[in-house]
Amino acid sequence: MATTEHNSAAEPGVWGHLAADDFLIVLGEEVTTRTGHWLALGINPGEVVDWNHRVRDGLIDQCLDQVHRVGGLCVAAHPHAPYPSGDFMFPLRGFDVVEVWNGLWTSDRPWNADNEAALAEWGMSLAADIHTGSWRPAMGNSDTHLEGQIGIPHTVVFAEELSTEAILTGIRAGRSWIAESADVDVLFTANADGRVAGVGEQLANSWWAGRSTGNSARCPGGDRQLPHRSREGSPGASPR
Repeated sequence: MATTEHNSAAEPGVWGHLAADDFLIVLGEEVTTRTGHWLALGINPGEVVDWNHRVRDGLIDQCLDQVHRVGGLCVAAHPHAPYPSGDFMFPLRGFDVVEVWNGLWTSDRPWNADNEAALAEWGMSLAADIHTGSWRPAMGNSDTHLEGQIGIPHTVVFAEELSTEAILTGIRAGRSWIAESADVDVLFTANADGRVAGVGEQLANSWWAGRSTGNSARCPGGDRQLPHRSREGSPGASPR
């Protein structure tokens, strides 16, 4: 779980007593500027990132640097949120991740038009961004404001261990996927010429055929066959 209160960072000792061997708490902040919100994940206790600025003030780079200096992750949050200051206006340069699925808020629907717009925008730029080396992974967060919203949706991360550093490394590398329910389990692989790559890994490919396959091990209340897909003849395929 990541703690991302608006424009504040937890002081030392506030969350530590709740952590356990199987429950990690990543310290963070939702930096709520007047021209967009973003998440600073993995910051030090009590280390508040400046939020009182806008695009024209030119302070965003030094704020991002502040987070990166301590090994943190910068996430462009709900870039098409339909309320004042929610629409993300900063350039993505310097941000590590883009949030394409934001939580319920006061809606009873887990997926809304702003998420659709964010996902479409991320997807349309995916091939070009990978080619130029400016690709950013996608992320989903519950953005919990009301009781019962936590974890809807959430990001599942392939990490070496349950630590802040390992989790942020996995997210930064795209070794993750997003789900609404904790009961969903997904396996995705890409195959070409006898080689295999998983989520967030790259598979070098030319113009010969490759195959990508997705499997849903647990899919409550849905069609378990629908996620099973194969696609052949995709040059340069990447499971990201």
